[in-house]
Amino acid sequence: MPGQAGILEDINETYIHNIDALPYSPGIPEKSIQTSGHITGWIDIVGFRQMTRDNGTDYVPGSPADYAIVQYDAWANLDCEGCSIDSMTKNVAVSISGNQTVAVLSIELKYSQTVCSAADSGGGLIYYPEDSDREKRENRVWKLEDGGDGGDEDDSGVSCSTSYYSESATFEDREISPSQFIFPTKQAITIEKYRGVVPKEIIKFRDMDEGIIAYRITTGNGSVMHRRKIGRIETTTKGTFFMNLTLLSVWEKTGSGIYHWRDDPIMGDDEITDIIFDTAYGPALNIDFRSEMVYHENKETNIQPGVWSVIYLVLIFFTGIYIMHKSSRF
Repeated sequence: MPGQAGILEDINETYIHNIDALPYSPGIPEKSIQTSGHITGWIDIVGFRQMTRDNGTDYVPGSPADYAIVQYDAWANLDCEGCSIDSMTKNVAVSISGNQTVAVLSIELKYSQTVCSAADSGGGLIYYPEDSDREKRENRVWKLEDGGDGGDEDDSGVSCSTSYYSESATFEDREISPSQFIFPTKQAITIEKYRGVVPKEIIKFRDMDEGIIAYRITTGNGSVMHRRKIGRIETTTKGTFFMNLTLLSVWEKTGSGIYHWRDDPIMGDDEITDIIFDTAYGPALNIDFRSEMVYHENKETNIQPGVWSVIYLVLIFFTGIYIMHKSSRF
């Protein structure tokens, strides 16, 4: 159906299970212009790559400095005649200071000013390069400031001197750092055993880590997966994407002998072979669940599973008699 296909496409484009599916966006920088001497520029931490938001807290999978999205620019403002830029280098360093991520733009500007005067003018005539390219300036093409003909001038009788200058500047931006996601390492499990009835074993997770968005339990005959959260693709105020985790409860079952009741997996007379715990940043590979696994033996009932069906039929029989008796009184 076309309508249903459109809904599924919207879900696939809007919701994701893993941070690897989150699209990248450079964002829209906030350009706070800063000036130091002849150097002007700006730097902005636009956002953070691979960021998730869970219950109002932002996370990245490592140091926030390594995941910061930084944009910047810088330029020179030379208002002197005969001045030209020889080089301009820009370097960015990102670090952590307390609860803030700090991005620093370091600029090194090197420029020169060439002044020329005619020997017969007593130094009164000033010349300046027509081309700011330093390599082309070797040709010494000059233009008279006092209205000369602008043609090529012989260097004889002309005295030129070049002065070299350097400036440095640092501009910075600070933003509150997201928290660093820590993969869970332990998970406590209680297995409630009921020997006289079916189902026989109820698997209960105690204080499951909020970072676990799904888990899969595998037994000898089947498996069951519970998705606890799903990520919605959203954007920050500066246009960078992040994964906003939302509560969800979806079950997927394969094989036989294991299923679920409400939020608890249930299995028959089988053994757990593996449990895989997923986070937004991939599987939590080192979770120790076996050392935290507790088996609780519940009191065994004397009523065997086959007897329950007989009791059920007897109850239906007496209920029918009661209804007929009530009806005969009217």
